[in-house]
Amino acid sequence: MKMAEGGDAQVISSSNQAISGGAIEVAGDGNAYLMRRVNPATVYVISPTGEVLRSFTIKSVKDGALPSSLHASKSRIAVLFWNNDSKAMEIKVMDLDGNELASYENSPDGESPRAGTAFSCFTENPDRFLFMTVVTSDKLALRTFGTK
Repeated sequence: MKMAEGGDAQVISSSNQAISGGAIEVAGDGNAYLMRRVNPATVYVISPTGEVLRSFTIKSVKDGALPSSLHASKSRIAVLFWNNDSKAMEIKVMDLDGNELASYENSPDGESPRAGTAFSCFTENPDRFLFMTVVTSDKLALRTFGTK
């Protein structure tokens, strides 16, 4: 609320980008994890009955990056941060209490790994990230990245 009242560009536009650009998923504990699209990302943990249990923040090390998606898997969440100008990407993997477990970044040229345009799914043990991208005008490709 203070960010909007102060005119912060992260949340002010024709629509509230912090809300409309956010994401929500249910993790293995049955709670919903609601992410606001600001940096640091604010994540609210919401019980099945709608009670806000706690919140935590996740900060990207990439200048100008904003969280663009969140995916949950069992006891972890993964948040993708993206800077549209520099094409810098970072994925933070967190436990359900907001503690960072791993961080993955693309190279400084912003080109590799050529993941894709849509972060679609995250699984854990080992960490795997599924991206969708268009290869030609009529073909969809799925690309998987992660740890061994």
